[in-house]
Amino acid sequence: MARWLRRLLLIGAAGWIIVLSTHCHQPPIETPGAAVEEPAHTMYVIRHGWHAGIAVRTDALGEAAWPVLDDFAANEAAHQAEHRYVEVGWGDAGYYPNPSPGVGTLLRAGAWPTASVVHVALFDRPVQQAFPRHDIVAIEVSDEAVQRFAAFVQATFEGERPDPVADGHYYTSAFYPSRLSYHVFNNCNHWAAAALQTLGCDMQPALTMRVEQLLDDAAHCGRAIQSAP
Repeated sequence: MARWLRRLLLIGAAGWIIVLSTHCHQPPIETPGAAVEEPAHTMYVIRHGWHAGIAVRTDALGEAAWPVLDDFAANEAAHQAEHRYVEVGWGDAGYYPNPSPGVGTLLRAGAWPTASVVHVALFDRPVQQAFPRHDIVAIEVSDEAVQRFAAFVQATFEGERPDPVADGHYYTSAFYPSRLSYHVFNNCNHWAAAALQTLGCDMQPALTMRVEQLLDDAAHCGRAIQSAP
């Protein structure tokens, strides 16, 4: 009986892994070609606990700027000139926007495919001043790399310009629905690693489970410029 039960559990676990893996679809990743791309901008990877955000100057996005950014321009037109940087992150729709998630929310996030959201935040101060107590990695990138990154993020949103579903965590920010499913094989660090891969970084999104690993791999693509005290 014990042998039969173990075999049943193994079959069930294997089936569950297959179910989850079928939902592990990131936005399309465009990798750089053979031509040398001259650095023109700086991207920043910022650790926020178990999550990481990726920031860039808003003017670097150019025509590839995400349509959702118009929401902030419409709501705070008088302050739009101050929005020099934009940061994006991705995570579980139940856990990420919740300022005080309980244990149940934590366990649910990743246990099976759930809805997800994109966090979009605008700020003015230099990145290290805006996040003085965070681990930060800086990566020098080309115009072409920023365009690939922008396309990857845009493909993450649910539709071209979805409506916000919750207020963001800081600065001028909001959460937007994502078309992706969140689960243990497609978590926030997988997404961030895939986003950095569009910049030409040597990342392994499928194997990037923890934020510490994400920051270490990002540092090999750029340089660590700040460590949390």
